[in-house]
Amino acid sequence: MRQRIISVISTHTFRSSVITSVSTFMTAGLGAVFYLLVARTLGAKEYGLFSLALTFFALGVTVGDLGTGQSLVKFVGQSTGSSQYYPYAKIAFIIKLFIGLIFLFASILMAGPISAFFGHPEIISLLPIIGVAILLQTLLSLSLVILQGLQKFLLWGSIQVGSNLVRLFILGLIFLVLPLTSQSVLLGFTGSIFLATAFSWIRSDWKFLWTRISRQQFLEFFNFTKWTAMFMPLSSLVSRIDIFLLAKWGGDISQVGVYSLGVTMASFLPQLGGALGAVTSPKFASFQDSVSAARYLKKSSLFVSLAAVTVALIMIPAALAVVWFTGRDFQNSFTPFLILLASFTIFLFTNPLRDCLLYYYHRPDFFWWLNLGQGLVLAIFSFFLIPAYGVVGTAASVFISHIFTLIASTLFYHQLRLNP
Repeated sequence: MRQRIISVISTHTFRSSVITSVSTFMTAGLGAVFYLLVARTLGAKEYGLFSLALTFFALGVTVGDLGTGQSLVKFVGQSTGSSQYYPYAKIAFIIKLFIGLIFLFASILMAGPISAFFGHPEIISLLPIIGVAILLQTLLSLSLVILQGLQKFLLWGSIQVGSNLVRLFILGLIFLVLPLTSQSVLLGFTGSIFLATAFSWIRSDWKFLWTRISRQQFLEFFNFTKWTAMFMPLSSLVSRIDIFLLAKWGGDISQVGVYSLGVTMASFLPQLGGALGAVTSPKFASFQDSVSAARYLKKSSLFVSLAAVTVALIMIPAALAVVWFTGRDFQNSFTPFLILLASFTIFLFTNPLRDCLLYYYHRPDFFWWLNLGQGLVLAIFSFFLIPAYGVVGTAASVFISHIFTLIASTLFYHQLRLNP
């Protein structure tokens, strides 16, 4: 075991993981400071509105991506050091820009019906702001994905850390000049995305915008993207449906605020998973044989497991301090935090396995069915647990759904190994 750990530490994967993990830790830390200051200042009700609006933002960004991010990682990772990925980057740009504009107009036109469905008319003024943020974030994500595929992790992390610093600075300006409301905070949030997008595009290679796209390249990109375009929006909906279901069935919007703080406290683990995935996904995409992929899966799973358990244990006392800091309105957020922490630990543990299935075995179709099953499990248990147990029932439903994904992913991987 000692020699295995030493061999893991000495790899390029470990060094790259350190860069991405540190940048993710800083990004998550700065993000946590931002959300905690907002929660303490706004209170449970306004923070609930803010969180519900951000849930629409997160869903819109993923749907707007249409799976192009994961596909682009594959094609960029296979052509590191060359310009062969340019046509695929242009395809992704066109898709992202088009879908982002659709979300912008939809957020303006559909704000009334959406607020009526959830029974919270206060979000009408927030949704158009979210539409602008979605468009900007889709463009930002394109440059970040290209940097990830090229394994330029230092610049990749610097952009994300910098945008969070700017967001805190803008929040301070709003505090000095304007009254802090969910609307003013969302305006500052969107402003920070705009600045990060502008900087990332300044540092990007724009040559791909003028490259020609052949029919074969389009079909090759679409052949991989068609399944990710289906499962990624579904995956995003499943990962945020707990907020939507709580907003619909939980009654008081302040319950969304309390639960969202628990999600915020536990969210570093999924962010850490994203940082580690930024390293493992292009690596799995580059393997040509199953033996190398299986060996790397064992090493990366060991490293990720150690990181997940260590970070989870550190987060528990930090969460107690957060609950004390945010005040009486958020005292009930600690229990759902613990349940969500266990859920996200499972999620992080299976991160290398998911990357292996997607980028080496090229089975994005499996994830569509996996996320559909997870969504059904989550919705069924939420239907019974949320009305009875509120925020705790919501977190418990999420935990059960992650147990389902762990079992299903493991069984499918072993099936592929036995029947390649």
